Amino acid sequence: MLGDLLVIKTVWIQGKRGCRGAIALLLITGSLLFIQAFIISPIAQAETWVMVAKSDATLEQQYVDVDSIQSQGSTVQLKTYWGFLDQPDSISYATTEYRCETEEYRDVVVNGQETDVNWQAVGTDPLNRAAMTYGCTHAN
Repeated sequence: MLGDLLVIKTVWIQGKRGCRGAIALLLITGSLLFIQAFIISPIAQAETWVMVAKSDATLEQQYVDVDSIQSQGSTVQLKTYWGFLDQPDSISYATTEYRCETEEYRDVVVNGQETDVNWQAVGTDPLNRAAMTYGCTHAN
């Protein structure tokens, strides 16, 4: 699955006269491809999105921002997004916490809105399970 690793790197930049923008770069098997530059953010930050799962049945994909992974004990927090990439309206972004030992999760923020969701079992959802596994094995 990750043999054809897909990484999307977003680099936030600040240009002349305070103009702020981002350059999204797509890295596929060592090649660098410029995708898009656009005005968006007032702060400097980097995001590295890695596809951690793809459903063969529905073609839905799940990505994790490697740069966002933080851990405190056996709890990991990370940024993730999922959806059908050919249907932009289906894509959801979240900041999610995972309890690695008990395989539970809760979405702290979904599409920019804070949530008050209780911990729940990851269960058999292969995309969410892949995000948890990636976060728990790559935590600092």
